[in-house]
Amino acid sequence: DLRLPPHSEDESEGEKILSFINTKFKNILTIIITGIKDDEVKINFIKRGVYDFLEKPININALKIILERAVSRIKLQRKIESLEKKIKAKEEDMLDNVIIGESESMRRIKETIRNISNMNLGDIVILITGETGTGKQLVAEMIHKLSNRREAPFITVNCASIPQQLFESEFFGYKKGAFTGAYKDYEGLFLKANKGTIFLD
Repeated sequence: DLRLPPHSEDESEGEKILSFINTKFKNILTIIITGIKDDEVKINFIKRGVYDFLEKPININALKIILERAVSRIKLQRKIESLEKKIKAKEEDMLDNVIIGESESMRRIKETIRNISNMNLGDIVILITGETGTGKQLVAEMIHKLSNRREAPFITVNCASIPQQLFESEFFGYKKGAFTGAYKDYEGLFLKANKGTIFLD
C-alpha cells in the first residue's frame, strides 16, 4: 500500500519499501495499492519501476487480471534469459571452433577475447598486434561477434590500399558535388560501421 502509516510529506512507508525492493531485488514486480487518484503520482511511480496500480476499494477481477499479466511477463522474461544463456553458450563454442589451439598462450588470447567482448565496446579502442598471418582480423571478428555489437556491421579496412589524399573522404564520406567525380553522396566507412565495429588493418 502506498500510504502505509506513519508517512511524512517526503516519503511514505510504502515508498520506502518500494525503494528497498528496487535496490535489493531487481527482478521483483511491484503492484501498488492506493486510494490516490492523481495520475501524476502514478506516472512518477511507473518511472520508478512499478509494474501496475490498483485503486481502493480493490476489485478482485482487476487484481486477478493484473496478476495473470505479471506472471506471463515473468515467464517471458525467464524464457528470454534462458535463450540468452543458450546463445552465449553457442558463441563460446564458436570461439573454440574458430580460434583453434589449447596452448597456454592460446587460452590467454581466448580469455582476453571473452573479457573484452563483455565490455561496452562503444567506449573502447582495441589494439591487436602480431606478425602478418597470425590472425589479427580473426581476433577482431570474434570480439565483434561475441559483443553487444554483434547485430551491427563489422567493417574491415586495408589502410595501405587507400591513397593518402583519399583518407578523409573514405573514412568521413562526402556530399554529391563536393569535388569532381562526386556524383552521389557517400556516407564513409565510419558511418557504415556505426553501432558496429571498424577494423583498421
